[in-house]
Amino acid sequence: MRRVSIVTPPAIEPVTVADARLALGQSAGADAPVLALHLLAARELAEAFTGRAFITTTFLMVLDEFPGMPADVWWDGVRDGVLPERQASIMLPRPPVQSVTSITYTDSASVTQTVTATDYYLAGDRVMLMPGRSWPAGARRGTVSVTFVSGYGASPDHVPAGIRAGILAHVRDVIERPNAGISSERIDNASVTYGAIRTGAAAGTGINEAGGLRGGAAALLRPYCVLRSGFA
Repeated sequence: MRRVSIVTPPAIEPVTVADARLALGQSAGADAPVLALHLLAARELAEAFTGRAFITTTFLMVLDEFPGMPADVWWDGVRDGVLPERQASIMLPRPPVQSVTSITYTDSASVTQTVTATDYYLAGDRVMLMPGRSWPAGARRGTVSVTFVSGYGASPDHVPAGIRAGILAHVRDVIERPNAGISSERIDNASVTYGAIRTGAAAGTGINEAGGLRGGAAALLRPYCVLRSGFA
């Protein structure tokens, strides 16, 4: 089991208020905080939908224990060592991962220890052991902590255009059609208001398959969704 939290949030949004105003054809006004809130909410939805971090963010992942070698490993490679996918590696969420800051744990004497950085290396979104190294033994359960940095970069220009367009599409729909998907009808003496949920791949913008994204944002963001292998 793993628990992931944000240590240092992004310093800037992938789509700035100025960029959003330009795209929406708006002029500067007092509603900037509201627009900024929409952009923040859209980014959080988009990151949850894709499983990625967009702007540089520091995360903390806490594991129950260090990973062990899968029980069904039989191939020793002779020349190249164990298949990387089957090594006792740590899979990091929210790619693209930029770096690993530290890996710590609490030992049997309740002392916090730091894994030597030269014992492991980062390969994509996996922390791999160097040849001949192993994870420390005796770590108390629930104390293995990995601090790492993810995101495309510190500037909106580093974020793929498709992601930024998806965020804008959602915000545009929220602003221009605030009541989209909300229906109301009168039953006897009562007025009932409810949200419509559309399902099925053909709909494309239904809540069930779009993670709450609107305005075709899901279609723009889907190519960036993280696909995990069976070795995750």
